[in-house]
Amino acid sequence: MSYSLERSRAVLLFHQEGTWSLEVEELVRLNRNTFRPKRHRLLGRDAILHHLAINQGVLVGPTKRLLDGGLADESFSYEVRGESWIPAPPKELVKTPRTGQEDASEEAAIVREILALRARVASLEGSLVGLPAGAVVAKPGAAAAAGEAVAPAAEAAEAATAPEAPPPEKLDFKPLNMPPPEAVLGKVQGLTDESVTVNKMDPLWDFQDPPGYLGLLHDDSGTVRGGLAMDLRATVRLAGAMLMEEEEDLVAQIEAGKPSDDVLDAASEVLNTLTSTVNKVSGNAHVKVDAVKSLSLEDDPWLKQTRSRLDFAVSVGGYITFLGR
Repeated sequence: MSYSLERSRAVLLFHQEGTWSLEVEELVRLNRNTFRPKRHRLLGRDAILHHLAINQGVLVGPTKRLLDGGLADESFSYEVRGESWIPAPPKELVKTPRTGQEDASEEAAIVREILALRARVASLEGSLVGLPAGAVVAKPGAAAAAGEAVAPAAEAAEAATAPEAPPPEKLDFKPLNMPPPEAVLGKVQGLTDESVTVNKMDPLWDFQDPPGYLGLLHDDSGTVRGGLAMDLRATVRLAGAMLMEEEEDLVAQIEAGKPSDDVLDAASEVLNTLTSTVNKVSGNAHVKVDAVKSLSLEDDPWLKQTRSRLDFAVSVGGYITFLGR
């Protein structure tokens, strides 16, 4: 079964002692022309279906039927054949060192620790600003020996400069109501073909990893009422399908992290088409969408505190997100 280089593929689905697991394989780039296959596992129904919705949408239906039909005391496994699963020899769940979820959780914890350390270093550097030339910072041990209570300058600086969470926006309009998923699916398939699907998902995308593109939604008075966002993969895949571009061209743009100008122009048309689903929802203000731009939380901080939101995983890869300010 062939698959694109930028996506992982399901290899084995198995069930043991009431637990469903999905073994997936992805190609890890070693150099410009060399890739190495790497396998890892996902545990649990939600993680399995979410992965398939993003990477192999054609397997979502067959997988749901298997997940819903297994008994707690049964052990069995399936291999991918074309667009379905076939029985395979049972595979043991034991001796699995890690899961994809565990790796992601540990990576997130490390990132949080790094950010905390960076903030601490910045605070320490800031505490030294303004000290007179030649000033000596007392060592806590020496001060304690002299019976003095020491308040480190860094702690005082942190207390004075700690950023506060931005207050909620005070808006005099209601948030946009989100469109029904079936309407979004119909528009996406109208732009591409019926093999492309979108599946409603939890709001997991933080607009930074992966990066994405945004079209602002303005009402007739020019007020920003929300936006439509797509990450890099969805932007290239959906717009590229409209343009009927070659697969290798789309893969190259995704790997480079930059869509072509033609793809960005087509992406604006994708968002314009999807905007019609928002305008058909009863009670919504009439909105128009701007041309796509690189998504930036700094430029549009309201994205951090939207009042309505609807996320989709795209079967050919990536995310689409509807946002109401």
